[in-house]
Amino acid sequence: LRATLDSTGDGILVVDNHQTIITTNNQFIEMFNIPRDWIIQKNDNPVLGQVTSLMVEPEAFLSKVIKLYASAQTDRDVLRLKDGRIIERYSEPLVLQNQVSGRVCSFRDVTDLRKAQEALYTSEEKYRLIVEKSNDVIFTFDVSEILTYISPSVRNALGYNPAELIGHTFGSLVHPEDLQVLRK
Repeated sequence: LRATLDSTGDGILVVDNHQTIITTNNQFIEMFNIPRDWIIQKNDNPVLGQVTSLMVEPEAFLSKVIKLYASAQTDRDVLRLKDGRIIERYSEPLVLQNQVSGRVCSFRDVTDLRKAQEALYTSEEKYRLIVEKSNDVIFTFDVSEILTYISPSVRNALGYNPAELIGHTFGSLVHPEDLQVLRK
């Protein structure tokens, strides 16, 4: 069990209904900077206090934890830390002999993923604006030469609505004598 818990990149915390720590892994300890002796003592209160102190919205976090301890529901949410990290928390009831006896929580640091998604969105937005504001007709097509995108400037250049051209072949819009040159 220890090797399994420590082999994951996620922080894992398992507590019983009395807020006693059953087990955790090294990633959880490191993620939230928990002193190891607190884990040995098995009391969840100081650990919860430490984690709460790192939250952007500590009251909302603590309120959610209290609800989770009293719940038999699976839960997923996003935690925002003061240091800028973004953590996804997945929480599942711990069921033993058909009774909820605690919670298993996993914590995944998705900060880099979220930053990459935001950078991609920003880049795509810039690209979209450049293409849509250009006077040149810009288009994309797939390997079958089917148009998948054509810029709004086609309206001024050729008199077409971009939507009516999507799905047509590239060759159907080009003079036959120019087709081979353009394909090259």
